[in-house]
Parts: sequence; structure tokens; C-alpha cells
Amino acid sequence: MPKVSVIICTYNREELIKRAIKSVLSQSFSDYELIIIDDASTDDIKSVILSFNDSRIKYFRNETNRGITKSRNKGCQIAVGDYIAMLDSDDWWLDDNKLKKQVEYLDQNLSVAIVGTGIILYDNNDNFIKEDIFESDDKDIRRKILSLDAMPILLLVDMMRV
Repeated sequence: MPKVSVIICTYNREELIKRAIKSVLSQSFSDYELIIIDDASTDDIKSVILSFNDSRIKYFRNETNRGITKSRNKGCQIAVGDYIAMLDSDDWWLDDNKLKKQVEYLDQNLSVAIVGTGIILYDNNDNFIKEDIFESDDKDIRRKILSLDAMPILLLVDMMRV
């Protein structure tokens, strides 16, 4: 069983998903499965995904478009890892040690259920827009999540401890 289940949900992102997949496959931490939920795409995304030829990649396709929430839930039901990491198909991880750092942190801090990262925003031409580093204090994180402010959380959730 892998330590981490990485879940990418996608819909018609044939041109963007390569970067997301490459960013997962380039991680220094390699004990993971990569679950990709195709939400009934009409482009040729399946060929792009299967071209990676990596046994850690598991491709699943919804017969009808079910939306991001149901697709993520499906990914979580399929996942067998101790932790779950979510990655949107139009995003990518810049740090090749991201999973390693987060797994080590969670393994050493058993009372922690969720870890996240900051984000760097780029436009469609890969021009830098801005960087946001988010709260790291538990009280501030709870306040941010409970408000309706946008706080992207790239999750690693320990399903055994939640």
C-alpha cells in the first residue's frame, strides 16, 4: 500500500494536465499512487494520461460529468494511502520535495490532520502574477477556512487519524 494517494480530478484539460502529472512524478518522495479522475472529458485527455506509462498512475473515467466534488469523493473512496494529496489538473507542484516534507511533518506531528502550501499565480502565458503565503497558526487557519475567503489548501489528510 502506498503512503500517499495523490488525486487529480480533470475535465477537458488535455493541454494542462501534463504539467500536473509531471510535477507529481518528479517528487523525491515516491511512495504514492496517482489517482486521476476524468470527469467525462470530451477531449483526448485519456491518451495524454496513459502516455506516461507509470504503474503508480491509476486512471478512472466518469461516464457522465459529475462535477469536482463528486469526482474528488470518488478519488477518496478509491484511495488506499495513509494520506491524501489533492492537486487540480491546471496546477502543479513547484517543489520536488513537497510530498516528502509534508509526509515527514505529519508523521512527526500526529495531532495535525491537514497541511497546506502557499501558491504562486501565473497567467495563461506563464507570467508571474503574485505569490500568497497562507496562515500557519491553527487559530488563523480556522478563521480563514470558516470565513468565505479563498484559501487554496493542497491537502495531505491522514485518513486514519481524522
